[in-house]
Amino acid sequence: MASLRTHVAKRSPLDPWEQAHASMALPVVAAGIAAALLGAAAPLGAESQRSVAFALGPAVMLVTLHARTAAYLHDDGLAATLALPIAAARRFAAAQRRHLAGLAWQAAWGAFAFALAGTDGPTRMVLVLDWLALVLLCALVEPLGAAASAWMGRRVPSESIAGQLQRSLGGGWTLPEAVVHLWAPAIALSLAAALAMPQQLAIDRWADAQVVASSHLVACLLAIAIAVALRLVAPVIYARGFFDAVPWLRQATRTLAGPPTPQQAPRWIAAIRDPALRLVLLQHQRLTPVPMLRLAMLVGTAALLAFKSAVPDLAETGILAGLVALWLVPATTLQRHAETKRRLLAPLPIADARARAWACLLAPVVLAVVPVVIRIGGAT
Repeated sequence: MASLRTHVAKRSPLDPWEQAHASMALPVVAAGIAAALLGAAAPLGAESQRSVAFALGPAVMLVTLHARTAAYLHDDGLAATLALPIAAARRFAAAQRRHLAGLAWQAAWGAFAFALAGTDGPTRMVLVLDWLALVLLCALVEPLGAAASAWMGRRVPSESIAGQLQRSLGGGWTLPEAVVHLWAPAIALSLAAALAMPQQLAIDRWADAQVVASSHLVACLLAIAIAVALRLVAPVIYARGFFDAVPWLRQATRTLAGPPTPQQAPRWIAAIRDPALRLVLLQHQRLTPVPMLRLAMLVGTAALLAFKSAVPDLAETGILAGLVALWLVPATTLQRHAETKRRLLAPLPIADARARAWACLLAPVVLAVVPVVIRIGGAT
């Protein structure tokens, strides 16, 4: 009992959202698509692959930007703990841990994709090093986007420059205080990509056995110094606006989401006679963003790979694996509600439907993956 009290006392009030993880599936899909596009550019030569990779790097980062940086301002736990005496610096540090974890996951899959798509050893090395240079600058600069969102997300006098900027960029379709969250993170990512260019150019010149001028090295060091300075100032800016920005962002999110009414149950749910199974599947439909779109992407991609003339390569198989994860990862959220459902259904003569529910959720995966595996196995 004493050890339990000690454990509870040591738990941080930020635990509910410190332990949250960035999306694990989206970086896999993005990496697979990047590898496929780079593979398509391989016949054009190494220079063309470098150009495509230069454009793909920021695009891949943009796809997963919100998943990496949501802990700074957007997570539900922030509003729940806003009244607690937790310093903004501590909140920033907790959010940064999730940010860096998501960035490391994205970096690993991106490096794998770029190494996979390279036509030869030197090209693979250049593509991966260029990618890692971008990742490093994103780690330093992306927190500035959250800090700017916090600072510009406050209620300011309407006649001030900041107030005029809020209104002019919003167009009136949402709260002026929430407009900054649409463009500040993307601008921070663009700045990171711009600061990564000197390092990427130096890597390319070194790989081509060209001399890297001293002025170029100075530009690389200056870009890194700017990024480090922005990273150091980000927590200060974040602390000045955090407690004012989160309520306005929360209000804007609820306004855009509409009234808190449950979504209409799909018609096929009513055809299931087992009430426990119907409850689990309905929860999955309501807790998963655009579930039918995810299912259509999974089945459609699998059909395309199974019936195409050429055997699916590793990049295309990676895209399919990412789509499988996009379908299955949200289903793990049902585990958080398992105990509640068990207490709700305990007095009723109803059998546990978790096994049957998982069978229903895994059935599309089996139907999608098995034909592709047979297609690959038949070719080998």
